[in-house]
Amino acid sequence: MSLGDKMKKSFWKTSPNKVPGTIKTITSPAHGTNKPAELGSPGLSVSHADLRSPRDNSVELQTRSFSDPEIDFASNADRNLSSPSQSSPLSSSGSQSSVSELRIQKLKKLLKEPIVDIDQLKKLAWQGVPNSLRGITWRLLLDYLPSNEDRRESTLDRKRKEYSACIPKYFDIDESHRSSEEQVLYRQIHLDVPRTLPCLSLFQEDLIQKMLARVLYIWGVRHPASGYVQGINDLATPFIITFLEESSGVDIFHLDVKSISEEALSTIEADSYWCLTKLLDGIQDNYTFAQPGIQRMMHKLGELVQRIDAPLSDHLKKQEIEYAHFSFSWMNCLLLREFPLHLSVRIWDTYFAEVESISTFHVYVCAAFLCHFSAELRRRDFQDILLFLKDPPTASWSLQQIDVLLSQAFLWKSLYENSPKHLGADRH
Repeated sequence: MSLGDKMKKSFWKTSPNKVPGTIKTITSPAHGTNKPAELGSPGLSVSHADLRSPRDNSVELQTRSFSDPEIDFASNADRNLSSPSQSSPLSSSGSQSSVSELRIQKLKKLLKEPIVDIDQLKKLAWQGVPNSLRGITWRLLLDYLPSNEDRRESTLDRKRKEYSACIPKYFDIDESHRSSEEQVLYRQIHLDVPRTLPCLSLFQEDLIQKMLARVLYIWGVRHPASGYVQGINDLATPFIITFLEESSGVDIFHLDVKSISEEALSTIEADSYWCLTKLLDGIQDNYTFAQPGIQRMMHKLGELVQRIDAPLSDHLKKQEIEYAHFSFSWMNCLLLREFPLHLSVRIWDTYFAEVESISTFHVYVCAAFLCHFSAELRRRDFQDILLFLKDPPTASWSLQQIDVLLSQAFLWKSLYENSPKHLGADRH
């Protein structure tokens, strides 16, 4: 058995260590009522186990094990241009399929309502969104598209015109009319754009590169408190791809961007800009001077790993590895560089559906991701650990593994968030 196979196999194992407490299921207003997933990690094991949340012993929180064969999550695109297996990501029993179909029908029905219940949308979207519904769902969850149907057309028309007016005002101007700061910004973006998704031919298209450059530059000029920094180019790509596929009905492997009308491309560009703006509004302190948001997230990740997986935490300290050595990019790019794209957009379905901030839940996802590789990392030294984490073996991960990762993160957030005594406490 190869090392990669062993690692995949160990992902599904549960630790003999038990989590203290006696809750049978974990439920939350924003989450479903499926049977708890079997979650395993070196420091924490949940296998239909009894748990009590330290927040409130009277509140039950439900983790989920979800498998939706009727949802076409995968867009046939990832960073290595290797299509996900058509059979491995999702396979389930007939009963699970019925549950899946019911949830999809609920989601479709909800999106047709004159006024969409956003709280209900979050509950349904947390478990993943079909490709065909992802565009409208993301717009609603990011509060770009009004929940009231009567206001949508006028709002979109106004916002799209506002963005279009920014292009001649900020981008299509003579170089001499840019300030020195804007010239630096312009050059940096035009260096970064060709490096964005270099293995995906779509992003080597001149039309797409110009679209991405305009979105990034206009955002940077209009947000001087933070300005553009490397990594934001990655955050724009899921929006562009999602809206391109929505508009064309074609996956990005087979999409001929020249077949899309100029009007449709303008709409895709404007919507990508506004959705990126909405995303960054919630994490803007990640990109201000000294990036305090990222610093806090890395510090919290260290505290979480110390609490959840003490042997791994101790090994990283022994090897003199700081979390900034590997997790800075995790926080800066929301793990987009660590997963194939079809898995990243699945994670973003959950991020946008989270009741609390993306930054809060993202740290727990990073903790679950790091601890998943605990046994492997504890066998390595400083250099090998950093090389491993720079290019983690996720190319063959399935959507089921992402579901487990998100469920584990949700469980830990339920246990430790709002319970400071569980973080930073001395270990005995």
